Amino acid sequence: MRKEVFRVHDKIQIISPNIFVRCGYPLTKELAIKNLVTFKEKQKIADLVGVYLHNDDQDNLEPIWDELSNGNKSSAYFDILDKFALLKMRQNNFGGSERKVYTEFKPEYLNATGTILSKKCVQSGIHHSGGNYCGEWEPSYLANQKTHIILEVWLDCIKNNTYDSYRVKIEETWCKKI
Repeated sequence: MRKEVFRVHDKIQIISPNIFVRCGYPLTKELAIKNLVTFKEKQKIADLVGVYLHNDDQDNLEPIWDELSNGNKSSAYFDILDKFALLKMRQNNFGGSERKVYTEFKPEYLNATGTILSKKCVQSGIHHSGGNYCGEWEPSYLANQKTHIILEVWLDCIKNNTYDSYRVKIEETWCKKI
């Protein structure tokens, strides 16, 4: 049996609503800022830059704006926090060596129809770093590499159903042509 080929402008129906979120390693900067950077470290960065943090909510730390900084201090705080999170991600090996597709199950998209706007390929697998072995250079590669085709779809409007977004990304295996 031939595999179904999806092209831009084809009409599709979603048969399993696993909406594409991202493809990559387990840690993201947002997760690193939330889970790896401690409150004390965030406070030290704030003290260094000269901004004040809300103390009531440690999960969602936002600098308090003052009229004198005009946003420059707050911007510097986020820049340093961003780089610090990247450092923490490197220390934790980006959460592991497995690169995979992350999806979110949204039942409201089941049997929804739409038109393909674009498509792209992403790859998953287990990262093996290269190196010099007995004088021979071996490049890094993904073991058990698998290519996933991601479709960007504009959903048709249905009166009784309200979607989070009418533009979604979904792996082609969860769709069929109509």
